[in-house]
Amino acid sequence: MNDALISAMKTVLGTAFGLYLKTHQFHWNVEGPLFVSLHELFGDQYAEIHAAVDDIAEKIRQLDAYAPGTMERLTQLSRVSSEASVPAARDMLVMLVKDNETMIEVLNEALNAAKNANQEGIVNFLGGRVEAHSKHRWMLRATAKRMGE
Repeated sequence: MNDALISAMKTVLGTAFGLYLKTHQFHWNVEGPLFVSLHELFGDQYAEIHAAVDDIAEKIRQLDAYAPGTMERLTQLSRVSSEASVPAARDMLVMLVKDNETMIEVLNEALNAAKNANQEGIVNFLGGRVEAHSKHRWMLRATAKRMGE
């Protein structure tokens, strides 16, 4: 069994779920003069992350392990913190840039574990997730700069 890879993939799942939920929360609650564009940006990103959550869980099952499925466990596994307040639009962008950077770190840790376990399919999958979150980070950062960064 690939315990290190399974553990890393569970952290990927928890972190992705945390990022999905935070992005969705910001989609619901964003306000201001860029409401429409930010609402759409956050919507596109949470939908893409949501679709990936299922794929991540399936990769865990392919390793013959069970995917965590409770809020408590996913919260424990997530390296993205939740946000109880409703920040200003620009602060949402800055937070999500940081959270996508955290997601990329988590993915790279799992990528290394997958390489060590000779799991090329998972290596390829995780590489695609790094690319997706790199694009999310770029779009968020570029939008934040428009807002005065």
